Amino acid sequence: MGDAMPEGTPDLRRERRYFTISAILLALLTIAGFSPHYFMPNAFPGMFAPLTPLLIFHAALMASWMAIFLLQSLLITSRRLAWHKKLGVVAIALAFLLVPTGCVSTLIPAERAILRQTPDMLQRLNVVALETTQMLLFGGLFAVAIMQRNRAAVHKRLMLLATLSILPNAIVRLALIGVLPFEYNWQFLTVWAVMVLGFVAADSLRIRKLHPTFATGVPITIGAMVIAQVIGTNEAWVHFWVQSVR
Repeated sequence: MGDAMPEGTPDLRRERRYFTISAILLALLTIAGFSPHYFMPNAFPGMFAPLTPLLIFHAALMASWMAIFLLQSLLITSRRLAWHKKLGVVAIALAFLLVPTGCVSTLIPAERAILRQTPDMLQRLNVVALETTQMLLFGGLFAVAIMQRNRAAVHKRLMLLATLSILPNAIVRLALIGVLPFEYNWQFLTVWAVMVLGFVAADSLRIRKLHPTFATGVPITIGAMVIAQVIGTNEAWVHFWVQSVR
């Protein structure tokens, strides 16, 4: 690995600890955000969409991704690189499935809302812009991370950023069950962006500089989501989807 640190150095141990803790925190956020929908729906009647087979499959993929993301960090920490590489093949398969199922899971409710002219139609179309952007960001960042797998410092930061890019929905769900006092997409995006910047700040303080991967990837990731929110609330966007579905 061209930019890898020497084994056994304090800096490498701190780096591995940072990414393992990051993976644990993101796994906990995912559990907190999604558990009420998938495991306690009766506790929040009418709050979440019905659990269709597609949603259950997508949720299983998301849970598997978070588990693998955490396990991969633990394997690197325990110096089991061979297992890390083998599990990487499974991660590629998961990512390949996660992107299209995530997009379709968003598009189907939006199509139904348009056809039925439901009160939440505009919100559904806003969500289409945001969630398809999340999926595309995840797929793009993941693909670049795989291409940079021989550059450890770049690879692991891209993987972290890819995982962060699909977690705004966990924040939304925490708000839906009353944990967070927000109700608008701009508020959710702001909380998510602050969370992303928090991970970057922790890394920057640790290595005493802003890593080039974050310097490039974070503005693209946050910027893409901001643009998606602007587009998703635009009349032209709504008109396009209404005309496409009808």
